[in-house]
Amino acid sequence: MIKKRIPFILVIALLLVPLSAFIHLTTGEIYVSLNDFLSAIFEFKGNNSTHVLIREFKIPRILIAIVAGGGLALSGMLMQTLFNNPLAGPYVLGINSGASLL
Repeated sequence: MIKKRIPFILVIALLLVPLSAFIHLTTGEIYVSLNDFLSAIFEFKGNNSTHVLIREFKIPRILIAIVAGGGLALSGMLMQTLFNNPLAGPYVLGINSGASLL
C-alpha cells in the first residue's frame, strides 16, 4: 500500500513546485498578468519595470528557495540513511548544539 502512495505523492509534490513558483511570480504588490510574465521571460525589455521585477528579483529568489529547500531535504535524507533511522534528526549529530554557538 505504501509503495503505491510514494509515486503519487512524488508526482503531486513535483507539480506543486512550478505551481507555487508561478503563483509567487504573479502575485505581490504589483499584479503581473500571464501575458506580462511570458513577455518578461521571452522578450525582456530593460526599460519595463515589470520585466525588471520578474527577471532581477522574483526569479532569482525562487531559484534560491528551490536550491536551499532541496539542499535541506538532501541533508536530512543523508542523515536518515547514514544512521538507518527514519526519525534521525539534527540532535543525533549534535548539529543543534553546534548551531547554538553561532
